Amino acid sequence: MIHQQSFSDLRHKYRQGQLSPVDVTRSALQHAERVASLTNAFALLDADRALAAARRSERRWRDGLPVGDLDGMPMTAEDCFSLVLAEDNKSSILLTGDAELRNVAVSKGCEVHGVIWVTDEIHNRSLLASVKLAQCLEAWLNDPLVRLPVAHLNTRLRLLSKK
Repeated sequence: MIHQQSFSDLRHKYRQGQLSPVDVTRSALQHAERVASLTNAFALLDADRALAAARRSERRWRDGLPVGDLDGMPMTAEDCFSLVLAEDNKSSILLTGDAELRNVAVSKGCEVHGVIWVTDEIHNRSLLASVKLAQCLEAWLNDPLVRLPVAHLNTRLRLLSKK
């Protein structure tokens, strides 16, 4: 899926005219529709507004005038909102598994962690019994819709089983 390329690859292809924000937006919308049918993950998919914004971005890239590094990048409203809040409130932590969002946030001086960090914090603060936390990690490990690093989950499971 073309929308899952790294932001740096997309920026390069936009500059070269090899790909456009409209192409990427169409790919992201198709993927979102498939995911939504399985998970009910989106309250609203506004394809018309997304494509209109992509066309504006496409013109800016064609004219050599993109509005910053995120112009035309496939981000949800939640990602954008989270980034702005984390940037505005330096004592906050942005929680994301999205590598590109993580990179952008770190470059803006935000503290960023993933969901596995949350499980580490739960464990370190003894907020949940180790056996229950291990059950949660095993459920993630066995869920085909969860895309967490298997090696990290297995490491945590081994540590929890020693307790």
